[in-house]
Amino acid sequence: MSQMNSSMNFLPEDYVEKRQASRAAVVFIGLLLLVVGGLVGAYLFTQHHMKAVFEQRDRVNAAYEDAAKQIAAAEALEKQEEEMVRKAEITTTLMERVERSVLLKELATLSPKDAAAPELRGGVPRIGGPPMGYSGYTIGGLMVLIEAVGEVAQGIVDRVWSIGDLGGRSAGGATD
Repeated sequence: MSQMNSSMNFLPEDYVEKRQASRAAVVFIGLLLLVVGGLVGAYLFTQHHMKAVFEQRDRVNAAYEDAAKQIAAAEALEKQEEEMVRKAEITTTLMERVERSVLLKELATLSPKDAAAPELRGGVPRIGGPPMGYSGYTIGGLMVLIEAVGEVAQGIVDRVWSIGDLGGRSAGGATD
């Protein structure tokens, strides 16, 4: 009889099949929830550990932005410096190396006493031709000026040689 009891089933077949299907559905839903929970947990774990990496990336990006601003400021300063150097060079070329009054004083000092001083006109020369009706220097006035400049140049040469003679040297450079 014991064999009979084990093979006997008093439950209806459709009930047994439904019960097995519901058990399988519960197991599959449980496994699905377990996998989805694992994926969500892995994502949250990764985000938590990557938070420090993201913060470091943000700090590095901010440092790069600051460096870019400093580079731009340095380039602007270099351009400003180049402009200032260019203007300084122009100003230097436009400045007189020796003032005109000093030159005129030397010209008067070194010119012979009987030489007539030519009329010198100061100021900035005009670019382009002279205006209509302007006579300027005459040929005679220019010749006097050229002679005066020659005499001044000769006076300078004589003065330099005389300074050399004071040191015990003659014009030839030999000692007496």
